[in-house]
Amino acid sequence: MKPKTVRIEELGLDLKNFDNKDLEYLALFIEQCLKDELGKLLNERLISYISTISVEIINDIIRISIDLEADSYVSPYISLEKILEQVLRHVFDRTKQYLVSKYKKTTGIDNKF
Repeated sequence: MKPKTVRIEELGLDLKNFDNKDLEYLALFIEQCLKDELGKLLNERLISYISTISVEIINDIIRISIDLEADSYVSPYISLEKILEQVLRHVFDRTKQYLVSKYKKTTGIDNKF
């Protein structure tokens, strides 16, 4: 698959308590998302896949890199590359939702009554 770059999105995350365990869990989360999405879109047509996932924090920015290769029984009229692009879009969307739900910065306002 050709390398693709996705623009950086500001999610307003609080990374003060983000540690190596969180990075490791995030990589495992992404790996599971890949497996789920490939299963949904390719199901039994998937022969095999290889993924390499890199998650790091540089200058308070979480950088996620996914290298994905797959073999599948697909019709010549269907683009496997387009399917893999859709898989990656879904994976990044789910990852973004996870990060926002777990690490969103609080506004500092106490909402207790």
